[in-house]
Amino acid sequence: MSSEPGKKLFAKLRGKRGKCIKVLMDVQGIEGLDFYREPNLDNAIPLDSGRLTEVDEWYRVVLDDELTREAMIGPYLEKANSTGDMPDITSENYTNIETFYFYKDGKLFFTKITPACYLADKTFIFKFGSHPEIERRQGGLEIPHRIDAYYDGDINLYFKDYSTVRGIFSGLEDFFHEASKDEQVEFLNNEMFNVQQGVVLGVRPARKIGMLLANPPFNLHDIKVHDQLREYAKKYVNSGIKMENGKFVIASSKDADLVLNLIGERFYITPLTNEKREAHEVSKIK
Repeated sequence: MSSEPGKKLFAKLRGKRGKCIKVLMDVQGIEGLDFYREPNLDNAIPLDSGRLTEVDEWYRVVLDDELTREAMIGPYLEKANSTGDMPDITSENYTNIETFYFYKDGKLFFTKITPACYLADKTFIFKFGSHPEIERRQGGLEIPHRIDAYYDGDINLYFKDYSTVRGIFSGLEDFFHEASKDEQVEFLNNEMFNVQQGVVLGVRPARKIGMLLANPPFNLHDIKVHDQLREYAKKYVNSGIKMENGKFVIASSKDADLVLNLIGERFYITPLTNEKREAHEVSKIK
Protein backbone atom coordinates (compact mmCIF):
# COMPACT_ATOMS: atom_id res chain seq x y z
CA MET A 1 0.00 0.00 0.00
CA SER A 2 1.46 3.35 -1.01
CA SER A 3 1.74 6.11 1.53
CA GLU A 4 1.77 9.91 1.35
CA PRO A 5 4.60 11.09 3.61
CA GLY A 6 3.26 12.70 6.77
CA LYS A 7 -0.44 11.90 6.21
CA LYS A 8 -2.23 8.84 7.56
CA LEU A 9 -5.67 7.97 8.91
CA PHE A 10 -6.09 5.51 11.79
CA ALA A 11 -8.95 4.22 13.92
CA LYS A 12 -9.02 3.29 17.58
CA LEU A 13 -11.34 0.43 18.46
CA ARG A 14 -13.55 0.26 21.52
CA GLY A 15 -12.46 -1.68 24.58
CA LYS A 16 -10.00 -1.33 27.44
CA ARG A 17 -6.98 -1.97 25.25
CA GLY A 18 -8.23 0.27 22.46
CA LYS A 19 -6.37 -1.41 19.59
CA CYS A 20 -5.39 0.91 16.74
CA ILE A 21 -5.77 -0.05 13.07
CA LYS A 22 -4.77 1.44 9.72
CA VAL A 23 -7.55 2.97 7.62
CA LEU A 24 -6.01 5.05 4.83
CA MET A 25 -2.41 5.47 3.74
CA ASP A 26 -2.87 6.20 0.02
CA VAL A 27 -2.82 9.62 -1.62
CA GLN A 28 -6.21 9.32 -3.28
CA GLY A 29 -8.07 8.45 -0.10
CA ILE A 30 -6.36 11.12 1.97
CA GLU A 31 -7.50 13.85 -0.41
CA GLY A 32 -11.07 13.44 0.86
CA LEU A 33 -10.00 14.38 4.38
CA ASP A 34 -9.04 17.98 3.76
CA PHE A 35 -11.22 19.09 6.70
CA TYR A 36 -8.45 17.79 8.95
CA ARG A 37 -6.54 21.05 9.13
CA GLU A 38 -5.35 23.20 12.01
CA PRO A 39 -8.35 24.87 13.64
CA ASN A 40 -8.57 28.53 14.56
CA LEU A 41 -7.03 28.63 18.02
CA ASP A 42 -7.24 32.38 18.59
CA ASN A 43 -9.97 31.76 21.15
CA ALA A 44 -8.22 28.97 23.05
CA ILE A 45 -8.67 29.26 26.81
CA PRO A 46 -6.73 27.60 29.64
CA LEU A 47 -8.34 24.49 31.06
CA ASP A 48 -8.34 26.04 34.53
CA SER A 49 -10.31 29.10 33.38
CA GLY A 50 -13.31 27.83 35.30
CA ARG A 51 -15.90 28.22 32.54
CA LEU A 52 -17.40 26.27 29.68
CA THR A 53 -16.24 26.87 26.13
CA GLU A 54 -18.34 28.81 23.64
CA VAL A 55 -18.99 27.57 20.08
CA ASP A 56 -15.75 28.97 18.63
CA GLU A 57 -13.50 28.26 21.62
CA TRP A 58 -11.12 25.48 22.58
CA TYR A 59 -9.66 24.34 25.88
CA ARG A 60 -5.86 24.22 25.89
CA VAL A 61 -3.86 21.77 28.00
CA VAL A 62 -0.11 22.31 28.23
CA LEU A 63 1.70 18.96 28.25
CA ASP A 64 5.06 20.31 29.35
CA ASP A 65 5.77 17.23 31.48
CA GLU A 66 7.46 14.67 29.23
CA LEU A 67 6.07 11.63 31.07
CA THR A 68 2.52 12.96 30.92
CA ARG A 69 2.86 13.82 27.24
CA GLU A 70 4.21 10.37 26.52
CA ALA A 71 1.30 8.71 28.33
CA MET A 72 -1.40 10.76 26.60
CA ILE A 73 -0.01 11.34 23.10
CA GLY A 74 2.91 8.92 22.80
CA PRO A 75 0.92 5.80 21.84
CA TYR A 76 -0.75 7.59 18.91
CA LEU A 77 2.52 9.05 17.62
CA GLU A 78 4.37 5.78 18.01
CA LYS A 79 1.78 3.89 15.97
CA ALA A 80 1.65 6.62 13.33
CA ASN A 81 5.41 6.51 12.87
CA SER A 82 5.68 2.71 12.83
CA THR A 83 2.77 1.03 11.02
CA GLY A 84 4.53 -2.19 10.03
CA ASP A 85 2.85 -4.41 12.62
CA MET A 86 -0.47 -2.56 12.68
CA PRO A 87 -3.43 -4.44 11.15
CA ASP A 88 -5.49 -2.97 8.34
CA ILE A 89 -9.16 -2.19 8.81
CA THR A 90 -11.59 -5.03 8.04
CA SER A 91 -15.34 -5.11 7.52
CA GLU A 92 -15.76 -6.46 11.06
CA ASN A 93 -14.09 -3.37 12.51
CA TYR A 94 -16.55 -0.75 11.30
CA THR A 95 -19.11 -1.28 14.05
CA ASN A 96 -16.42 -1.22 16.72
CA ILE A 97 -14.63 2.04 15.93
CA GLU A 98 -14.48 4.53 18.79
CA THR A 99 -12.29 7.26 17.30
CA PHE A 100 -10.68 8.26 14.03
CA TYR A 101 -7.37 10.05 14.25
CA PHE A 102 -5.48 11.70 11.44
CA TYR A 103 -1.71 12.11 11.46
CA LYS A 104 -0.11 14.95 9.53
CA ASP A 105 3.54 15.96 9.94
CA GLY A 106 3.69 15.22 13.66
CA LYS A 107 0.25 16.71 14.40
CA LEU A 108 -2.82 14.73 15.40
CA PHE A 109 -6.52 15.36 14.73
CA PHE A 110 -9.14 13.31 16.60
CA THR A 111 -12.82 12.69 15.77
CA LYS A 112 -15.02 10.74 18.18
CA ILE A 113 -17.53 8.37 16.59
CA THR A 114 -21.09 8.36 17.94
CA PRO A 115 -23.98 5.95 17.21
CA ALA A 116 -25.41 8.49 14.75
CA CYS A 117 -22.35 7.96 12.53
CA TYR A 118 -23.33 4.37 11.71
CA LEU A 119 -25.33 4.13 8.49
CA ALA A 120 -27.54 1.07 8.01
CA ASP A 121 -28.20 -0.67 4.69
CA LYS A 122 -30.95 1.20 2.86
CA THR A 123 -33.24 0.63 -0.11
CA PHE A 124 -34.39 3.54 -2.29
CA ILE A 125 -36.96 3.81 -5.05
CA PHE A 126 -36.27 6.28 -7.85
CA LYS A 127 -38.37 7.29 -10.82
CA PHE A 128 -36.44 7.13 -14.09
CA GLY A 129 -38.64 7.81 -17.10
CA SER A 130 -41.95 6.01 -16.79
CA HIS A 131 -40.75 3.15 -14.57
CA PRO A 132 -39.53 3.26 -10.95
CA GLU A 133 -36.24 1.59 -10.13
CA ILE A 134 -35.02 0.06 -6.90
CA GLU A 135 -31.52 0.77 -5.64
CA ARG A 136 -29.91 -0.75 -2.58
CA ARG A 137 -27.07 1.02 -0.85
CA GLN A 138 -24.78 -0.71 1.58
CA GLY A 139 -24.38 0.80 5.04
CA GLY A 140 -21.15 2.35 6.24
CA LEU A 141 -19.60 4.67 8.75
CA GLU A 142 -19.65 8.44 8.45
CA ILE A 143 -16.57 10.44 9.38
CA PRO A 144 -18.06 13.70 10.66
CA HIS A 145 -16.39 16.85 9.37
CA ARG A 146 -15.54 17.73 12.94
CA ILE A 147 -12.34 17.86 15.00
CA ASP A 148 -12.92 16.98 18.64
CA ALA A 149 -9.28 17.26 19.71
CA TYR A 150 -6.07 18.54 18.19
CA TYR A 151 -2.42 18.02 19.18
CA ASP A 152 -0.09 20.63 17.69
CA GLY A 153 2.99 18.42 17.53
CA ASP A 154 4.66 20.27 20.42
CA ILE A 155 3.26 20.47 23.96
CA ASN A 156 -0.29 21.72 23.40
CA LEU A 157 -3.47 19.65 23.32
CA TYR A 158 -6.75 21.34 22.38
CA PHE A 159 -10.30 20.09 22.74
CA LYS A 160 -13.82 21.45 23.10
CA ASP A 161 -15.73 19.08 25.33
CA TYR A 162 -14.22 16.98 28.12
CA SER A 163 -16.98 14.37 28.10
CA THR A 164 -16.33 13.72 24.39
CA VAL A 165 -12.57 13.20 24.57
CA ARG A 166 -11.95 11.86 28.07
CA GLY A 167 -11.78 8.26 26.80
CA ILE A 168 -9.25 9.18 24.13
CA PHE A 169 -6.46 10.49 26.38
CA SER A 170 -5.21 8.57 29.38
CA GLY A 171 -4.81 10.89 32.37
CA LEU A 172 -6.78 13.85 31.01
CA GLU A 173 -8.97 13.71 34.12
CA ASP A 174 -5.94 14.82 36.16
CA PHE A 175 -6.12 18.18 34.37
CA PHE A 176 -9.88 18.54 34.44
CA HIS A 177 -11.12 17.60 37.86
CA GLU A 178 -14.85 17.88 38.44
CA ALA A 179 -15.68 17.60 42.13
CA SER A 180 -17.52 14.40 43.03
CA LYS A 181 -20.83 14.50 44.90
CA ASP A 182 -19.01 13.72 48.15
CA GLU A 183 -16.45 16.47 47.50
CA GLN A 184 -19.25 18.94 46.74
CA VAL A 185 -21.00 18.10 50.01
CA GLU A 186 -17.76 18.37 51.95
CA PHE A 187 -16.89 21.72 50.37
CA LEU A 188 -20.34 23.21 51.03
CA ASN A 189 -20.34 21.91 54.59
CA ASN A 190 -18.73 25.14 55.70
CA GLU A 191 -20.19 27.46 58.30
CA MET A 192 -20.07 30.43 55.94
CA PHE A 193 -22.64 28.76 53.63
CA ASN A 194 -26.38 28.38 54.10
CA VAL A 195 -27.18 25.59 51.65
CA GLN A 196 -30.87 24.98 50.99
CA GLN A 197 -32.27 21.47 50.65
CA GLY A 198 -32.42 19.87 47.24
CA VAL A 199 -29.64 21.93 45.64
CA VAL A 200 -28.01 20.10 42.72
CA LEU A 201 -24.85 21.68 41.34
CA GLY A 202 -24.27 21.93 37.61
CA VAL A 203 -21.06 21.20 35.73
CA ARG A 204 -19.62 24.72 36.07
CA PRO A 205 -19.71 25.06 39.88
CA ALA A 206 -18.66 21.42 40.27
CA ARG A 207 -15.53 22.13 38.21
CA LYS A 208 -14.79 25.31 40.14
CA ILE A 209 -15.02 23.40 43.40
CA GLY A 210 -12.71 20.76 41.97
CA MET A 211 -10.13 23.42 41.08
CA LEU A 212 -10.42 25.08 44.51
CA LEU A 213 -9.88 21.72 46.21
CA ALA A 214 -6.86 21.02 44.03
CA ASN A 215 -5.35 24.50 44.48
CA PRO A 216 -6.92 26.31 47.48
CA PRO A 217 -6.06 30.04 47.33
CA PHE A 218 -6.55 30.43 51.08
CA ASN A 219 -8.01 28.62 54.09
CA LEU A 220 -11.78 28.63 53.59
CA HIS A 221 -12.32 27.59 57.20
CA ASP A 222 -10.51 30.65 58.55
CA ILE A 223 -12.92 33.07 60.27
CA LYS A 224 -10.85 36.04 59.07
CA VAL A 225 -11.27 34.86 55.48
CA HIS A 226 -15.03 34.62 56.04
CA ASP A 227 -15.08 38.23 57.21
CA GLN A 228 -13.03 39.34 54.22
CA LEU A 229 -15.38 37.57 51.79
CA ARG A 230 -18.42 39.20 53.42
CA GLU A 231 -16.87 42.66 53.08
CA TYR A 232 -15.91 41.83 49.50
CA ALA A 233 -19.51 40.79 48.70
CA LYS A 234 -20.95 44.00 50.20
CA LYS A 235 -19.19 46.00 47.49
CA TYR A 236 -21.14 44.11 44.82
CA VAL A 237 -24.73 44.12 46.11
CA ASN A 238 -26.12 43.89 42.56
CA SER A 239 -24.08 40.78 41.67
CA GLY A 240 -26.88 38.42 42.69
CA ILE A 241 -25.04 36.99 45.70
CA LYS A 242 -27.46 36.39 48.57
CA MET A 243 -26.56 36.72 52.23
CA GLU A 244 -28.61 35.93 55.30
CA ASN A 245 -27.42 36.26 58.91
CA GLY A 246 -23.85 36.61 57.71
CA LYS A 247 -23.94 33.46 55.58
CA PHE A 248 -23.93 33.02 51.82
CA VAL A 249 -27.26 31.53 50.74
CA ILE A 250 -27.03 28.77 48.16
CA ALA A 251 -30.49 27.82 46.92
CA SER A 252 -29.51 26.89 43.37
CA SER A 253 -26.58 25.97 41.16
CA LYS A 254 -26.46 29.60 39.97
CA ASP A 255 -26.14 30.83 43.56
CA ALA A 256 -23.22 28.46 44.07
CA ASP A 257 -21.56 29.67 40.87
CA LEU A 258 -21.77 33.31 41.99
CA VAL A 259 -20.31 32.55 45.43
CA LEU A 260 -17.51 30.55 43.83
CA ASN A 261 -16.76 33.53 41.59
CA LEU A 262 -16.52 35.64 44.72
CA ILE A 263 -14.09 33.15 46.29
CA GLY A 264 -12.14 33.21 43.03
CA GLU A 265 -11.99 37.04 43.29
CA ARG A 266 -13.69 37.52 39.94
CA PHE A 267 -15.59 40.67 40.88
CA TYR A 268 -13.67 43.87 40.30
CA ILE A 269 -13.92 47.63 39.67
CA THR A 270 -12.39 49.09 36.53
CA PRO A 271 -9.72 51.70 37.38
CA LEU A 272 -10.70 54.29 34.74
CA THR A 273 -14.49 54.12 34.43
CA ASN A 274 -15.14 52.80 37.96
CA GLU A 275 -17.52 50.15 36.63
CA LYS A 276 -18.27 47.04 38.66
CA ARG A 277 -17.72 43.89 36.61
CA GLU A 278 -17.58 40.12 36.84
CA ALA A 279 -14.82 38.19 35.07
CA HIS A 280 -15.84 34.89 33.45
CA GLU A 281 -12.24 33.93 32.74
CA VAL A 282 -9.09 34.57 34.75
CA SER A 283 -5.41 33.87 34.29
CA LYS A 284 -2.38 34.97 36.25
CA ILE A 285 -0.09 37.58 34.77
CA LYS A 286 3.45 36.25 34.96
